[in-house]
Amino acid sequence: MKFTELKREKNPAGCDRAYARFDGVKVRFGKWGPDTEALPETREKYNRYVAEYLTTKQAPVTKNSDVTINVLVDGYIDYVKELYKGRTWEDRKHGSEVDVALAFKQQIIPLYGTLHPDEFRAKSLLAVRQSMKDQGLYRKTINKRVNWIQKAFEWGVTQDMVDIVTYTSLTTVKPIKEGEFNTREFNVVVPVSRADVDKTLGQSHPVLHDMIKVQMFGAMRAQDVRLMRLCDIHETSNPDIWLYKPHTHKKSYKNTQADKNGKVIKKKPRTIILLPECQDILMSYVSEHQDTPDEYFFSPDKAMKMLSIQNRKKRKTKVQPSQQLRKTNAPGRRYRACYSRKGYILAVARAAKRAGVAVWRPHQLRHAGATYIAEKYGEEMARVILGHDSVETTRIYIDPHIKEKEYDNKIFEAGLHILASRASKENS
Repeated sequence: MKFTELKREKNPAGCDRAYARFDGVKVRFGKWGPDTEALPETREKYNRYVAEYLTTKQAPVTKNSDVTINVLVDGYIDYVKELYKGRTWEDRKHGSEVDVALAFKQQIIPLYGTLHPDEFRAKSLLAVRQSMKDQGLYRKTINKRVNWIQKAFEWGVTQDMVDIVTYTSLTTVKPIKEGEFNTREFNVVVPVSRADVDKTLGQSHPVLHDMIKVQMFGAMRAQDVRLMRLCDIHETSNPDIWLYKPHTHKKSYKNTQADKNGKVIKKKPRTIILLPECQDILMSYVSEHQDTPDEYFFSPDKAMKMLSIQNRKKRKTKVQPSQQLRKTNAPGRRYRACYSRKGYILAVARAAKRAGVAVWRPHQLRHAGATYIAEKYGEEMARVILGHDSVETTRIYIDPHIKEKEYDNKIFEAGLHILASRASKENS
């Protein structure tokens, strides 16, 4: 944050003016006065702007300064980055606030970047939305970006960059509803077939192999399996039931409880039941991480080391001395502590291509897992493990062609009993 003291600007045609620079932006504050000091009201206005600048960490801008939509959007992006500065990369979900802000900048700047924000009205926003549609973006993506453009102008009102009338005009542009304006829609997510999963597993390294199976048998989201740690897994009195409480998840920002005064007093965790199928796979990871419970189970670094050992065993010729020296001298590539969202998607896609099957995404495993659990334990068990309040929501994930049969409800009843007892302890 840089700003200057009040300076005198010579005006041959009349009274001199007072100005200062905030982060390189020149801001005028009125008349200088006949003496060497600025007028009291000019000094008061300057002091007020300095106080606002130090509070908001943004350069104060007046209606008379050279404000453009480019300046507005850049300032808003800096504000969003500062707002979510404390969030780690693993907590950010797809389409995060910073990513969306950078994305809509590419839509609005080429058309209206040099305009004053107050010249941008509802008709202008409709033109930007149409340009997104012409680019082939999906309906939900368009609505998200339009909403953040409106948020940027709302922030501009608080910074005296935008008139409230301009922002009100933009709020009249409503989201596109399904079926309107012939806008593209996302394809419905379907479960990946068990045959494709088995072929993909045959072309996966051991770590990815275990990740895929744990996610499917636990009907988890990809984030849940990527961020799995020993400290988040809890054994119960029933050996067939383990409870997994991810330290962060998709709805963690919503799962809060408040007292009568509105103060948040407790965060309600997401609880996933790990069935015996998951326990058999995770047993080796639990033993390995007894001394490091905070480390992630599925590490890219571990995966690459195991892959290197496998390739070394398959090698038929001797390793050249130059290659051995290069390996010891070079620090090598550094990998993340756990798989990123894109890294996991890419690893699955590459394994599917090697297996000669259609490329599928990890989220389809949640649907495949829901189908597997519903077929073996029943729809109600699938609802509990997926964390849904209604069976109707769970049926969206389940293949409708599975056959009805008699289920073994022992594990289901045990899981419900443990969840109820844990919930009563947490609330007490």
